[in-house]
Amino acid sequence: MSKTFSGTIIIIGYVNVKVHTYSWNEIESVHFYVDRIDQYNLTKPPIEWNINKRYITSFLSNHTLTVYGFYKDDYYWNESINETYLHLLYN
Repeated sequence: MSKTFSGTIIIIGYVNVKVHTYSWNEIESVHFYVDRIDQYNLTKPPIEWNINKRYITSFLSNHTLTVYGFYKDDYYWNESINETYLHLLYN
């Protein structure tokens, strides 16, 4: 993963997304979304996802990766990043 001079994030190949938390005891689940579609979720640590597939048939495409953390008391947080994703393999 790298940034261009314009600040665009480019991911080539696969990437391992990790989420760090102070205490897992308060978290119910963590969900990873690509372009607002739930792709992977966890209910226990470690909180990480290996993105290793194409999401669109185009060779180079822009996507939004969002991570949602859901707490046991109905509170949640999320964080998003826009990136250009290049994956050379077909799944």
